[in-house]
Amino acid sequence: MKKTLADRKTPFRKALGAVIREERKRLGCPQDEFADHLEIHRTYLGGIERGERNITIDVLEKICVRLDVSISTLIQRAEIAMENKG
Repeated sequence: MKKTLADRKTPFRKALGAVIREERKRLGCPQDEFADHLEIHRTYLGGIERGERNITIDVLEKICVRLDVSISTLIQRAEIAMENKG
């Protein structure tokens, strides 16, 4: 069965997920507690952090509120991470 783009890790999703994980860890918040606060499943959050899930803007907004960071800042950090990796 052929994988669709949504099934694959894209460089941006992977970078964004890594930034989210880094910020969550900076808060000292375990993945399961963070997911509970966001009202999403822990495995869904894990998929986001690994760049495997195509995150919705609603979930991204919840994440940013919990991390106390703007969406634009989070996206900018992901873009910088991609540039530094490439």
